[in-house]
Amino acid sequence: MELRLRTLLVLAVAAALAVATGWLFGLPELTALSTALFGAAVVSWVWLGTAAPPPSVRAHLSRPSVQRGEPSDLVLGFTNTGTRRSSPATFTGSLGTAGSRRLAVGALEAGEVSEVRMQLDTPHRGVVSFGPLEVVGRDPLGIWRRSRQEPLEAILTVRPRVHGVPGLLEQEVLHTGDDERATAPRAALESDTDLVGLRPYVPGDDLRRVHWRTSARRGEPHVVQVEPSARSAPVVVVLDTRASAVNPAEFELSVEAAASALVAASDLGRPLHLATATGFLGSTPEQRRRHRPESPSLTLDTALDALAAVTQHPGGDLTVALADAAVGMSTVILCSEAVGPHLPELPARVLWLHWHDTGLTTGTTGGHARSATAGAG
Repeated sequence: MELRLRTLLVLAVAAALAVATGWLFGLPELTALSTALFGAAVVSWVWLGTAAPPPSVRAHLSRPSVQRGEPSDLVLGFTNTGTRRSSPATFTGSLGTAGSRRLAVGALEAGEVSEVRMQLDTPHRGVVSFGPLEVVGRDPLGIWRRSRQEPLEAILTVRPRVHGVPGLLEQEVLHTGDDERATAPRAALESDTDLVGLRPYVPGDDLRRVHWRTSARRGEPHVVQVEPSARSAPVVVVLDTRASAVNPAEFELSVEAAASALVAASDLGRPLHLATATGFLGSTPEQRRRHRPESPSLTLDTALDALAAVTQHPGGDLTVALADAAVGMSTVILCSEAVGPHLPELPARVLWLHWHDTGLTTGTTGGHARSATAGAG
């Protein structure tokens, strides 16, 4: 109980003064009243000190991860874990997007559970935490109080909205290992491996890949060189996080574009990577320093959770980030609302996903859009 000794001493001194005043001035009523009040305070103190503690509280979210604008229900469960009837208490603290709340919970029987459910609005992207709650119990007279902090472990992840982008990866720019680019329909690259060319045989090569006609013509063994097919090539989504390039509202549009690109790639079973103007998300410090997508691919949930928490930064080099993302056979998608001098010249193999009028549009250069547009619904 808070301040119980100091408060008790104050009450004792006040009661003693009142008794002395009543005795000196012949006021027995004052003496009796002060004695009764002091006795009631002592009884209340003893009652609160021996009463069962208030119930414990646990938080549960009906949907721990939602898109911006989608609701989620917060359920607070109050449980009397003791063997006696719990004392009434108030629970005060932050409940995420519901703001600061004060909840009064009555006495609960042993083992009894009481639930409070409230709907949470999600107007903004981000990671929302809850609590801690201050649990306060009081005596019947309201003189004494005891309190404790009760943490809430629930976390609400508000992800960016996702929009459909038909045909985003139906026709894509692929890296073939040299400085040239190759544009190929995705449906035409459905084998496990794609033919790249021929090269001289080296010990250890699979003999089944020997191209006998070429070997006979050139007088030495040559094997078929293959690379993984386009359908298994990674998709690297590069989000423009430069605060100097776009304002906060435009940045939110770029984040939604990035989420849409990740979902589209995941639907095709493509490995996912996510990068910003400052490096790759989910990579080690060494990999981030080298700006190489060598870390294991991200799951869609991990990537969307990262977008829920991503923020703009004052620094970063988008040109370097794009060049470093375009390695191997990866498909690179830039999500940026930057225009003019803030948008660098894009490598030929980079797709630019941005908003145009009311939909998302893709293009290979800043001024030439391709036919992949989605509504903003």
